[in-house]
Amino acid sequence: MLAVSWKLTNAALLTFLKFYIYVKWKQSQKKAGQNVVGSPYASTLGGLQHMERKTDLAYKPQVLLLCGNPATRPALVDFADNIIMGRSLFICGFVIPQAMSSRAYIVTEKVERQMSEWLSRRGISAFAATVPNKKLPDGAATLLQTAGVGKMRPNILMVGFKTNWEKDGAKNLDIIVEYYEIVLNAFEKNVGVVVFRNSDTGFDLRQRLNSINEGGDADENGIDTDPYPQCNENDDSRRSSQKSKGTVGGILRTVASFIRRNDAVADSEANDGMSNGANRFQLAAKHSVKDLHDAQLVMQLNRFRTPVSRGTIDVWWLRDDGGMTLLLPYLLRLPGSYLKGARLRVFVEGARDNRVANDQKNMATLMKKFHVDSSDLHVIGGFDLPPGKSTTEEFGELIRPFRDDGSGKRHFITDEDLQNLRQKTGRYLRTSELVQQYSRESDLVVVTMPIPRRSTTPPPLYVAWLEMLSRNLPPTILVRGNRQSVLSYFD
Repeated sequence: MLAVSWKLTNAALLTFLKFYIYVKWKQSQKKAGQNVVGSPYASTLGGLQHMERKTDLAYKPQVLLLCGNPATRPALVDFADNIIMGRSLFICGFVIPQAMSSRAYIVTEKVERQMSEWLSRRGISAFAATVPNKKLPDGAATLLQTAGVGKMRPNILMVGFKTNWEKDGAKNLDIIVEYYEIVLNAFEKNVGVVVFRNSDTGFDLRQRLNSINEGGDADENGIDTDPYPQCNENDDSRRSSQKSKGTVGGILRTVASFIRRNDAVADSEANDGMSNGANRFQLAAKHSVKDLHDAQLVMQLNRFRTPVSRGTIDVWWLRDDGGMTLLLPYLLRLPGSYLKGARLRVFVEGARDNRVANDQKNMATLMKKFHVDSSDLHVIGGFDLPPGKSTTEEFGELIRPFRDDGSGKRHFITDEDLQNLRQKTGRYLRTSELVQQYSRESDLVVVTMPIPRRSTTPPPLYVAWLEMLSRNLPPTILVRGNRQSVLSYFD
């Protein structure tokens, strides 16, 4: 070519050089993109490995919330988010009532993705975790053991309280036993346990959300994909849906439908009927807030997202559990929480020999470590007094359907059980009287939670204790730490 024309030779060389430069530039751009994408992954992986090697990590509350379908219990998820606020690990767990199979794994993957989208749209920094299991306690135990990685694993299990558990008496015994097993398994796993009761309202909004749309979705969404024993659901409708529950399409439709309707109701008031077509779960609203009942539903959906001015948190610290009973109220007072800056009142048991002043001084010293003002420390006596007659009768009526009639039925309450646990029962009933006496007007009540013993505490009796400790009160959390000191949280 050079012999033919030096001009053609130069043109060919120039073309080749340009092509070579272009190829090298594209390769450098591709590598740069890979580095940008890979950098967060590498740093996250390195951080987890570094945490695994450290032995003196500060305590962080890492919560696994058994919420089922979060779109049907937004208040429960919101409350847990008020505690975490993106500062530590938060996982929303859903046990899907299906046997393990290839189809079940497909369902869990899709439901998990939909849950993640819902959490993101609601502005909640949480991970979704699902597991298929027909037995709820086994599924919850699986989540508790497998969720997270390394030291980023849950150290607190949180569930909602099972309201209306005593309804229909012994017919609900299986549900009560499931709930009891979930809590007991967590204690045996040595993690902290939090049971949250939303007054007597409960959390499950499925029935009210179903009533929003006229016709249309009723049959499609009658499937009960989430029979978690932690909400106030209609047990008759639950039993009637057993045949249809657990189908692949049913589970996906239920989650997507409640996500859609939840957002439609909550957004209709704020956006005045505007719809967002970009997200496939937020379709054009079928409903607008037109009457008082609908307005109440919107308020309930956003109850724990609405700031409370000059709120009050009452803490009944009755056992040393490592300090978690005080840590959670402390976190709920931080900026971003609906109870930001709330007044904190701490109630503790006084000494039997009337050394109240000395007890108050010792507790005030401990409270300084939690950065809690000691001016609202109250040392209360009278815990060892017998409960009143009306309280005793109320409790007796509560457990009456679950008393053993002499046939020796499993999980029923025998006379021997009541006799052996008479002192504990009397103490919890007396505590319930004191809590109602002092804390009925507060915005949140925190009470140290009793620990059951598998061999001696029948499930209905234990749930009855929790019922009495939280009945007729504002929103209440029953808390029990695992005795691991949380003081390092402030380091």
